[in-house]
This record gives sequence, structure tokens and C-alpha cells, in this order.
Amino acid sequence: MRARRTLIGLGAVIAAAAATLPVSAEEPVAGARAPQQLAARPAAGPAAVIDDFHAALLAAMRAGPKLDGAARYRLLAPAVERTFDLPLMTQMAVGSHWNGLSADQKDKLIEAFRRFTVANYVSHFDSFAGQRFQVEPAARPVAGGQLVQSQLVLADRKRPVELDYMMREVNGRWRAVDVYAEGTISELARRRSEFTAVLTRSGADALVDRLVERAQTLINEPA
Repeated sequence: MRARRTLIGLGAVIAAAAATLPVSAEEPVAGARAPQQLAARPAAGPAAVIDDFHAALLAAMRAGPKLDGAARYRLLAPAVERTFDLPLMTQMAVGSHWNGLSADQKDKLIEAFRRFTVANYVSHFDSFAGQRFQVEPAARPVAGGQLVQSQLVLADRKRPVELDYMMREVNGRWRAVDVYAEGTISELARRRSEFTAVLTRSGADALVDRLVERAQTLINEPA
């Protein structure tokens, strides 16, 4: 993995949030027992969501040179989408311009931001050299959600990289809406500044084009 001080998550880190996937109920089967006899699977807590995400990152890193950017993208996209509330993150990154956009422009921005967020992880987590993640099991309550504190421990660096995830509960499931590198650097705030400049100067279509172009560049980077 190339060492970089700030990592996305999307945005906001990122990153980045992920499109919230609905929990699908099991289809009834003829002759099955009453559904109330089936125990519901509990939703994962904030720290468990990040643990699962880190496991996916490590899997992509270990696969590293065996996969090109497009293959790593296919591997990581589901994990990013499960972990981050990407529609909300897009809205937060766009800021005050959001209400002035058409429904079509909003949809295109969400999709472009999703692709850009995944591509950032594809680019940053591309090889394995003994890295590991440590996640604090107890999330810390903060205004509007929970903060999951974690560290990326690098074999060639004495000081680990701090990665803290701002989590919000959406429809009973925890999703990340921002990532803080080194504990204080909000990726979403960086994106908001960048997006606002493009939106003010050139409009929503130009921002969509820029995100799509940058995502493709990141995916095409050699591991």
C-alpha cells in the first residue's frame, strides 16, 4: 500500500457514505413454519461494521498485484457500499448547492461520488506488506452519531495511522458518513471545499465529469 496521509472513505474520507442497502426479508416457502418463529439477525454495531470493512480492505491488499484496478474495484465496491452512506455523503459534500439541483443531477452526482469513493480505496489499498488494522470495540458517542476509532499499523512505520469513522444509524443499520485521518482531518470537509469550487465555477455536470474522470484514473493506476 502506498503511504498517504489522508485516505478517503468518500469522501469523506473520505469517504465516502455508502448507498444504504435494505435488509431483505427471506422469501416464504410453501409449508414453512410461521415467520415469527424465526429469530431476526441483529444488526451489526458501529465497530463491527468497520471491522468487516477492514477485512475487505486486507483481502484486496493481499490479492494486490494479482489483480488489476478493475478487478480490485469489483472486489471492493460491495464493501464500500455496505459501509458508507454514499447518498448522504454526496449531499453533505455538495452542501448548499444540493437543494438547487434537479433530481437527475442529484442521481448522477451520487453515482459519480460512489464510483470515485470506491476508486480511492482501489488506489490506496493495492498491496500487502504486513499491515493490520486495530479497531476500538466501543464506539464513542458524539453529536449526531458514534465515532469508531481505529489505527492502520504499518510494518515500516513506528507510528500507526489514525483512522476514525463517523457513524450514523440509518434504518436500523450503522453507516459511516465521514473518515478522519490522523484524528482530525475530515475527508468530507476537504471534498466539500473542492466540490463547492467546481459547482460555483462550472456547475453540477462539470463536477460529475470530473469525478468520473478521476475515478477512472485511480482505477487504471498500476498496483
